[in-house]
Formats: sequence, structure tokens, C-alpha cells
Amino acid sequence: RTLANVWTSSFFGNAMSPEEYREVVRHLQGEATSLSAAQLVPFLHHAAVMDNDYFHWELAFPEIFFDEYGRSLGDRAGFDAVIGNPPYVDIKGLVKVYSDFLTQRFEESVMRINIFAAFIEQAMGLGKESTGKISLIVPTSFLTLVSYSKLRKRLLEECTLHNVVRLPNEIFGDFAGEVKVDTCIFVASTCVASVRSNTLIMIYESFERIDEITIDTAHHVYEVETSIWFGTPEQIISLSDPVQVRLWHKLEAEYQVLEDLCEFCLGLTPYDKYQGHTPKQISEKAFHANFQKDNTYKPLLLSGDVSRYEIIWNEKDWISYGTWLAAPREQKFFTEPRILVQQIIDWSTLRIWAGYTDEELYNTQNQFNLLAKPGVNIFYILGVINSRLMSFYHRSRFLDISVQRFQKILIKDAKRFPVPFVTQGSLSEDEQDFTMLALKLSQNVDDRFLQQAIALLAKTMVEMKKDRLKLVQRFWLDLEGVAGDGLAKLQKGKWEESLHKGVAAARPFVRADSRSTRTLEESLGWNEAAFRGFVRLLLGKVRGLADMVAVYNSYHVEYAALVQRIAETDGLIDQIVYRLYGLTEEEIAIVEGSG
Repeated sequence: RTLANVWTSSFFGNAMSPEEYREVVRHLQGEATSLSAAQLVPFLHHAAVMDNDYFHWELAFPEIFFDEYGRSLGDRAGFDAVIGNPPYVDIKGLVKVYSDFLTQRFEESVMRINIFAAFIEQAMGLGKESTGKISLIVPTSFLTLVSYSKLRKRLLEECTLHNVVRLPNEIFGDFAGEVKVDTCIFVASTCVASVRSNTLIMIYESFERIDEITIDTAHHVYEVETSIWFGTPEQIISLSDPVQVRLWHKLEAEYQVLEDLCEFCLGLTPYDKYQGHTPKQISEKAFHANFQKDNTYKPLLLSGDVSRYEIIWNEKDWISYGTWLAAPREQKFFTEPRILVQQIIDWSTLRIWAGYTDEELYNTQNQFNLLAKPGVNIFYILGVINSRLMSFYHRSRFLDISVQRFQKILIKDAKRFPVPFVTQGSLSEDEQDFTMLALKLSQNVDDRFLQQAIALLAKTMVEMKKDRLKLVQRFWLDLEGVAGDGLAKLQKGKWEESLHKGVAAARPFVRADSRSTRTLEESLGWNEAAFRGFVRLLLGKVRGLADMVAVYNSYHVEYAALVQRIAETDGLIDQIVYRLYGLTEEEIAIVEGSG
């Protein structure tokens, strides 16, 4: 045991050369050594030896690894079953010597990793070859994050994955939310999977507490051919049902990827201690401001400034742009006509939010940026990204489908979106008339026409969103004249669930289970009763309500009609996208029913 401890201590600061280690071994085995007693003491009594309680599997369970004569059991060594609930700790929170050891010892995890990954790798080495079983409860991030792609690859190549159970959200703790981590259980055997082996998937979608895991209590149960995860980039273990999997496999097989059509760039990174920024610069946000201090300061977008087909700067935040930033990126990504994709998925609609701008606006990594390559119509790309089909593809392909909140679209995933493309021109002047466009769409048209139609309609969406913004700005100016001191409260908005509970007339327009914030201008598209109730909910006791209602009625008809046109155009883009991708009625139903 002492010998094993000395060897292990070399990973934790007890540095010795191979020659010195061999001499220490001779000493511990009772043989003559060239090192004196004084020279041996630093190695044998090093703090890394004396203060650490190392665990050695072979010494703790010799009968598992050796026969009665001390000979290795070879292929017969190992446990019949290995189960575990490992700790979930990011290695960046560990003392450096420990994080260095984990990085060296466990090679299958890369980039930013968590301790649980080392436990998975260890478990795979402890199970009896061919007949052993391993099962661990780990974060669902193991199934999808790039950090664990090599580990997933090894698991799929060297083991047979029998079961994956996606547990209820935030299952640890006495109540949901106490421990904010979503988990899964996987069961595998230590034998190579056959070509046609299946994995049983069981999914619990809610935040409920469960006492047992059964087919009857799970929300979704289905088998997936394990082979579908082989050969995919990063070996993502998607829990999408087989019907959805077949659909996104079809899309990937037929079309090129978005990266072929666009240049991608992450938003800028203002600060990084590894780039020389001081703790004071970082904590005080030295390059940020709420006004334009000098010509280096540029308008800075925040997370809420980008929505579908629309980018509206907050008019408050600025950033000093230049080489002093940690990662300033190429300036063209902040000045040329471009698409910005919001990183956080809108959890209430489960839709991707992509906006368009040709203004000089800067953004951090709340969004990532796309420039169309020569010959590619940027509005065509905008329409495809914002389509219901692409939200379905992204969600079923790359995300944990049971998580409702704070899902992200990553730039590496967006680069792989399948997109049909033929050399594009533009529609004729007659075809740009919506009546003529509808007539042409009712006929047999080629993919080029469909792509041009998507581009035209996406550009129209951008213009209609601008018209809506102008209308809303006029509404607030007129409302300010009658609301007085109450204007600030009127502009705060309310959660949908609060509106549903407090305003009966608003219930047809909001969700009872949503905490998405709705604002008063949105009620311009509802009805007068909903507007009145919304105002009362925001202000409590109201003075001058009749004047506010008069302002409402002066905008309601125009706003409601515009919102209706936006919704219809949005829906038309979805239908053309389905047609462009060649989806059947059954496949469209899968997409429409997925979210």
C-alpha cells in the first residue's frame, strides 16, 4: 500500500524522476538502493504521501482482480456491477493539483469538464469485461455537451447502452429548484453493442417527485436504435423519439449545412483575466458605459434587444470597442447587414429568435452573428432560421427536450443546420405582389422560386416589425399625455400567469403557466376589456382610465390588423419552408406537434 501511495503521490506534488522512483521501490521491497536514508525521506514522508488517504481498487478488492495466488484474473477481472451517484463538481472549482490530476488521468473528457465524467470513465474500467454492468446517475449535460463527446464515443463503442432514464427536472433536494441540475440514469454492459441493438428511453418531463421508475409512470417510453448515435458529430445521445430522429436524419442527408452559406462569428468578449484584464477592470466593467463617453463607445445590445425579425437597441448601453477588449472580433460583424441569433431559446414558444439589422450595433455573446456569403440572400436565411421547422430540428437534434427553460442555441449547432440552396435571383415585380405570389404558390414552382418567396416574405416581416415599432412608439407618446406619473408603472409589464389570474378578459391571449413578461402595448392586439384590466393590474387605483381607453381605441384597429398580417406572413413562411424541404403531411404534423 505504501508503494501505491508513493506512486499516486507523484501526481500531487511529490515529484521524482523515474530513476528515483525505482530506487524508492527497491527500498520498499527490502532491496539495496543507491539513495541514502536522508535522500529517501523527502519521497516517503512527503505531505502528498502522509496527508492524503488514497484509495486503490486492487488493494481494497483483491479477490476481484487477482486469483488466490496473486495472479491477475485478466479478462475475468472486474465487478459484476458498478453503480454510482458521483459528485457534480466543475474542475475549475478544485485546487489546481487535483484538476491537473483529473485532466491527466482521465483523457476522455476535454475542455471544461466535471468530476462526474471521471467517475463514468472509471466505472467503465471496473466492470467485468463482456459481462459487467455499469449504471450511474449523472447530469443530462453528459448526453449532449461537446466536453463529453470523446467519453460518449467510448461508451457507445465499447459498451452496450441498454437504458437511459431522463429523470424529472431538478429531482435532487426536497423540492424542485433546491438543486438546479437535471439528471439521467444510464445502464450499460461492458460488451460491444451488436449492429442492431436498441436502447430503451424513458422520459419524465415534469418537476414531480417519484418513488419508482417504471414504464407506466414515465411520460414517454420508446426504443431507439443505438446505431443512430454513431457517426453523428460529437456522438450526441439525443432523447428524441424515433419518428423525430428519422425526420432530422432525412434533412441532414439531403441538404448542405448553413456554414456553407454564411460566415459565423461569436459576439465580442469584453473582459478576460487571461488577456491581462485586472480584477478591478472586470468587476467595474471598465469598458461599459450608459452614455457615449468618446468615439470609441458604440451602442451595445442586451439580451432582450433581439427577437424574431427584429433588433431594437435599448438606447442605454455602450461599450468602448477596440483592441483592448478580450475578443473584439472583426468589426464587419457589427456593421454590415447581418443576422443576430439570440442564444437563449424563448422558453414560452420554444422558438429560435433571429433578427436582422444593417445598423452599427455591437453585441456580446448573448447573440452570435451571421453574414451571408456572396450570392446568398440574407433574408432567405433569416426566414429559414426563424421557421418552425428549424426550431423543431434544433430542439429535437441538439437539446434535452424535457427542459423548458434556459435552453441555448450554440453557434456550433447552428452551423450544421441543413439548408436547401440553389443560385438565387429575385422575384419579378409582378411576383412581388402578394396576390400574384399566392397564385404562383398554388401552382407547381421550383425550389428557386420558393427560396425567393421566403426571402421576400422574411424581408416583409422585418419591415412590418419596424412599422409596429413606430406604431407602438406613437401609442406610448399619446399615453404619456394622459397617464402622467403612472407611465413608468404602465411600462413595466406583467408575467403571463399574473395576467391570466388577475384579468379574465386577457385569458384568451396569455398562458396560465408562463412567466414570460407581456407589455401593455401588446394588448393593442387584444380587446378593450383586456386593456382596461391590464391597466388596473399595473396601476391599482386608476385615474383618467377613460382617457387611456380613448388612446387605446385610436390605435387598436391599426395595430390589430398589422399584428394579424405579421402572424399570417409568419405562418406562410412556415408553409413554404415545409414545401421547400419536401415534408409530407405526416412529417408536418410531427413538427407542428413537437412544441
